[in-house]
Amino acid sequence: MGIVINKTFWMFFFMIGFVGSVDIIATLGPEAIHRLFKKDVSSASLLAAYLWLVLLFVAILRHYNTTSAITASVLRNGALIYVATRIKNPKIHGLMLVGVYLCYYPWWGFNVPDMLGLAVVFGGLELVNVYQHWVTAKHWRYLSLTALMSVALWTVTELVHHYDMWLTVQVVVMFILLLGVADLYDRLLRYRRKQTKKLTYGNNHDELTGVRSLALFRKDYVWFQSQMAASNGDNLHLVMMDIDHFKAINDTYGHLIGDEALINFARDVESYFIPMDYYAAVYRTGGEEFSILMYGLSDDQARQAIDDYFKRLKQLVVLRENPKLRLTVSAGISSIQDAEVVLKDFIEKTDINLYAAKHGGRNQVVQTRSA
Repeated sequence: MGIVINKTFWMFFFMIGFVGSVDIIATLGPEAIHRLFKKDVSSASLLAAYLWLVLLFVAILRHYNTTSAITASVLRNGALIYVATRIKNPKIHGLMLVGVYLCYYPWWGFNVPDMLGLAVVFGGLELVNVYQHWVTAKHWRYLSLTALMSVALWTVTELVHHYDMWLTVQVVVMFILLLGVADLYDRLLRYRRKQTKKLTYGNNHDELTGVRSLALFRKDYVWFQSQMAASNGDNLHLVMMDIDHFKAINDTYGHLIGDEALINFARDVESYFIPMDYYAAVYRTGGEEFSILMYGLSDDQARQAIDDYFKRLKQLVVLRENPKLRLTVSAGISSIQDAEVVLKDFIEKTDINLYAAKHGGRNQVVQTRSA
């Protein structure tokens, strides 16, 4: 019993660490490699390489007799079964299993029945990988197939190493239970990451319209400052748009219909800028006020982009209740090249132009050109 407790202790902390490290590699690994080496590597390739390192480390521990044979089997089998549902590319997973299989073959003395048994088990792991979305959709389904693969893999392991049968049975039961714990931990990590993404999206996007938020507007401006500092005089244009007479829409149709008009306008202006070959981002920075940051354009190009959108806006149906209703907007445009300009000053400069457009008759653009 003491041996089983010892193996349980080692496998518990190994699997928790293994699950956490696999999660980090899968989510952050490709980006880290791209930043460091300017190479694009898939998370599946990184996970396959990581498994190889883990198995190599276990083999080194076993070679120097710093761990027992059954402990090495526990760690090795746990890693193999777990990654079957984490490597998202069946081809890479299959190649990884072939490599592991070939490495096992010499160590197991070229025993044909043993190697045939291992080939069958590895074939089962590959099937689990191919149908991993179905397998992991339900926790009980994952546990059932994990239990089946564990029994199969440990049967082959027992035939090779001739462990004590009762000890092997106890270890297998512990092994299956801990794989279930590892799956729960994995689901917890994924749930936390999903919630974090939702929170991040919520902070960075306007809840009503879905376009970028005022908070992200401030963050993005800092990034643009760094781009301007590294560039050779590129312009950053700020466009501030205000929907004309929007209060009249709310008063006439109600706030729910007014929200519908805002949503349709925001989606339209964002869809207009998305396909452009320059960087442009749309933000909701007030009730009916939207701001656009456009980078790398001349004054004429920026003005042309807004004039073209004004023409497009004339065709936008914003209310189902009144298909003939059309929105007009007033817009102010200004630009900077100096990365040291604070956002408050940039906004004030543009807001003056927006004010001039609204008080000059609305449905027009007022622009301050670069010096």
